[in-house]
Amino acid sequence: MRELSVIARDRVGLLADMCEKLGENGVNIGMITAETAKGTAIVRLNVDHWDKARQVLSEAAFQVVEQNLLVLRLQDQPGELARVTRKLAEEKVNIRNVRVLAKEGGETLLGVEVSNHELAKQLLHNGALRKP
Repeated sequence: MRELSVIARDRVGLLADMCEKLGENGVNIGMITAETAKGTAIVRLNVDHWDKARQVLSEAAFQVVEQNLLVLRLQDQPGELARVTRKLAEEKVNIRNVRVLAKEGGETLLGVEVSNHELAKQLLHNGALRKP
């Protein structure tokens, strides 16, 4: 799954400016998260028109970075996330970002950004970690 991140100085109206620019240019936002720390905002977006979104935001002087997320489907039960994170740590794969995308039917869908996308994919099979 591809994701755009915008890194900007935190200020009132930042999200409004970004969302207006995207909307004015026909880009629909499918998912958005935003967080701030020490005066910096990080806004993560999943959009329907990647190239257009990147262009519009860049032209508006936003710093835009693209990442690839692994999407994991895990059983929604205690210990599943621990199992995934431990296995990745044992293989020296750093987790840069993780978030729950959805929960339904006894399963949890996670989006995970990692330091070594290819190695992490090799450790995964059909969206779940291979059993030892």
